[in-house]
Amino acid sequence: MPCGYEEATMLDSNLLIYSILADHPASPVCQELIEASQSLVASSITLIELFFVTARIYGIEPALVLIKINELLASPLTIIAVDADTVAAALALCAEYKIDTNDAVQVQMCLDLGIPALATDDGRLTDLCKKLEIETKNPITVELKQAMRIWEEANLPQKGLPRILHQIHGWIAGHNHALADDFRNVTRNLTRMPQQ
Repeated sequence: MPCGYEEATMLDSNLLIYSILADHPASPVCQELIEASQSLVASSITLIELFFVTARIYGIEPALVLIKINELLASPLTIIAVDADTVAAALALCAEYKIDTNDAVQVQMCLDLGIPALATDDGRLTDLCKKLEIETKNPITVELKQAMRIWEEANLPQKGLPRILHQIHGWIAGHNHALADDFRNVTRNLTRMPQQ
């Protein structure tokens, strides 16, 4: 087992995402976690997920996301490249435990590199870490989680189809307002697929 990560904590992308959303309720506590620790690590894939989610789901301008990612790269956060062996083992974890690919990569890197802890507020990931004897750290309190739910309900479309329809509607509205209005109507206010 490689040495050097005995005191490290793998940082999940959700905490990074919250940290760069200026008005998100969890932003201050996640920023504090990142700034206060000299032993946080993240996979290179986590930064790709960070870019994708903040730009596509949260609607932040890609140029602003890049600025935030460059700030993270200049911070004490250590970025670890993902190799082919880790990818293969992580995909096996995905198949066995039905978890997301980035979560599997993070768990596999903890196992491979002897990283003893993973910081996340993801319940499924926490459960898997317990099974695999990886300590979890969660800076999100119950009260903060409630504030996050309220913020996300007010600022994000619902998950699943409504979120997808909302993104499609946004694109259409940028090209043709009348068609966007029709799309909103036929999808019953962006809640279901249009019917013929």
